[in-house]
Amino acid sequence: MSGTSFWFAFLFETPFAIVFRSPLFPLIYVIYTLYLIKSFVNLRRKGWQ
Repeated sequence: MSGTSFWFAFLFETPFAIVFRSPLFPLIYVIYTLYLIKSFVNLRRKGWQ
C-alpha cells in the first residue's frame, strides 16, 4: 500500500513541482484562468437560452 501511495504522490506531485518552478508558470496560469472564464461564460449563455 505504501508503494502504491508513493507512486500516486510521485506521479501527481512531480508535474506540479516542475510547473511551479517553470518560468512559464504565470503564462500557463493566465491561459488556464481565461479558459475557465470562457467556459463559465459559455455555460451561462446556454443556461439563458
